[in-house]
Amino acid sequence: MERTAIPADKHVMLSYDSNSQQIVSNIVRHLQLRRMPLWLNQEKETTDDLKKSLAEGVENAAVVCCFMTPNYEKSDFCQLELQYAQKRQKRIIPCMLTDTKVWEPSDWLESITKDLVPIDFHDVSEPSAMQEKVEELIHRIEDQPPTPQHILSHVDDLPSYLFELIKYKYKQNSRIEHFMNPTRSFPIDQSYINLAIVETKDQQEKEKKLRDSHYSDVIMEAFENIHGTKTSVDIKDIFTKCKDQTRNVLVFGRAGVGKSTFCQYIAYQWAIGMVWPEYDLVVLIPLCSLTADRYPILPAGTNYSLIDILRKECFSFDQYLSEKDEKQLQEQFHNSRILWLLDGYDEIVQNVPTYLKSLLNDQLLKTSHHIVTSRRYMNNLSHSVQLEITGFTDDNITNTCLDVLQIHLTAINHYSSVIRSNGCEALAKMGEKEATNEVIIGLMNLLSDTNNDVRNSAYKALSNMGEKAATSEAIIKLLNLLGHTNDYARNSAYELLKCMGEKAATNEQ
Repeated sequence: MERTAIPADKHVMLSYDSNSQQIVSNIVRHLQLRRMPLWLNQEKETTDDLKKSLAEGVENAAVVCCFMTPNYEKSDFCQLELQYAQKRQKRIIPCMLTDTKVWEPSDWLESITKDLVPIDFHDVSEPSAMQEKVEELIHRIEDQPPTPQHILSHVDDLPSYLFELIKYKYKQNSRIEHFMNPTRSFPIDQSYINLAIVETKDQQEKEKKLRDSHYSDVIMEAFENIHGTKTSVDIKDIFTKCKDQTRNVLVFGRAGVGKSTFCQYIAYQWAIGMVWPEYDLVVLIPLCSLTADRYPILPAGTNYSLIDILRKECFSFDQYLSEKDEKQLQEQFHNSRILWLLDGYDEIVQNVPTYLKSLLNDQLLKTSHHIVTSRRYMNNLSHSVQLEITGFTDDNITNTCLDVLQIHLTAINHYSSVIRSNGCEALAKMGEKEATNEVIIGLMNLLSDTNNDVRNSAYKALSNMGEKAATSEAIIKLLNLLGHTNDYARNSAYELLKCMGEKAATNEQ
């Protein structure tokens, strides 16, 4: 029996996307014939599957072989496996399953494998070719030296797989439900979260007077729309105003302006490595969850701790944490730099159960690094750094309108009559707001369309635009249509000229 360079308590982990199951299974059979200790996870669906990959697969791996394809690179599951292997200083052997003339790794996968020579498994249909590549893989596994001891001791200080599971959860929560249609969603990267630094002294005095006078919600809402002196700030720069080692920031925002989306966005950006890599963990806590149902009263002399909050809010209720996991969590929690995102102070401050007030006021709000969100008039916190979510800026609105307009223009010029008709109907609903010259001419061209539904929809859209459509170029176009061979086009042009009325007559003169 041949001996490998793999220690008795270690294995070779195979990291692959499920679309590569067939070829990887073939490679596995060859490696098993050589008594190679293998570990692979065929289930890649749940968080528990990922935990198994990290806690068992990566942690006990002497070598991690990654089987690279475009689907592998797109997989959040595979990305976390390999990035965690790199973080734990595991030996990585890349295996290419795709022709490099067609595809090469990019983004995160390239950054991990760019200095490593991959084994080319893309064309192994012949048994001899497969055998040759497997031998090369075995040689690479046995030939690589073990990880130096000084690196291993450093690895022990790195974040655990439990923190990686939380990061994975944030990455999966990367979309926002459409407000009008919950069945639809859009990427959180497309949300507009505009922040401003607030000059607070005068503002705080006004707030105190309003709170003390018990004004109605209508007046409070009006107050929350009043803008004091503010300076725009990017999300990644919100800690620049913090003057000491403590990073405590209070973020205001009107009801519905996007405070929760702001917290979700921060967690996602941290998870994908775009902001604040100095934090080992970001913990997002919806403060409205501090209820008696979720946190029932404990026996006398015992209280909830921050780690209880972390366990309950960041791990799913059906996710099993073993005794080893609990110990690991405790150690990592106390040895890590953690940022707390405390969302919705205004929603809980008047309703928090008495026995949870200490958890809120003396623990969560006393953490050295936290961001707390609240509506302004419900606030009684005193943070030296205060920001405000201001909603849409003029640039956001302009860009969004231009994007929508371009979609409609593309639709009315589509080869499909159904899509052309739908595009016209969408423009009809928006009326004069979409009455640009390009839209008007596009709709007029459709008055002579071969499809009856398209012609009717185009006419309706132009009618709804009224005098806004009466540009010189549009009037000339309509006059030309009066001589068109198509009866519908002639009649529509006549009716539209009547709708445009006086303005059309003026332009013609």
